[in-house]
Amino acid sequence: MASAMRWVVGASAPLIERFSATKPGLESRATHVNDDRRDPWNEYRRNRRLFLYSWLGFVPGVFVIGLVLTRLFRSELPSYVVAFSWLSIGAIAWLRMTVFSCPGCGRPFFYTSWHFHNPFATHCVHCGLRKWSNPAEQNTPTPGT
Repeated sequence: MASAMRWVVGASAPLIERFSATKPGLESRATHVNDDRRDPWNEYRRNRRLFLYSWLGFVPGVFVIGLVLTRLFRSELPSYVVAFSWLSIGAIAWLRMTVFSCPGCGRPFFYTSWHFHNPFATHCVHCGLRKWSNPAEQNTPTPGT
């Protein structure tokens, strides 16, 4: 039984390599993932877009979806569920956007403590790294050095 398991596990690795090497488009997906990891601002952009879409689309989205679900179920409860879900997604996106870690110093980019928060900051409030810049290209001293 153990030898059979070793054969299956051992055979799966070359099989996976063979199929991944011959499957078209797999290389482009791998470089796309690596590009996302190279640019630390992609996470911030994604969360900012999600927040803006949830904020701008709240009234029309909840109205249309709520109207359809209210007529379908003959109850207003689905409208409230849609509205609460939409607000929750927006709140989570806003929270993730505001607690974004600075790529230069690793501390929160937009706030220093619970009472000082600047969502419109163009520089990191800790190390001064400019928004959208690559920390490797910009020499910014870290605090305390």
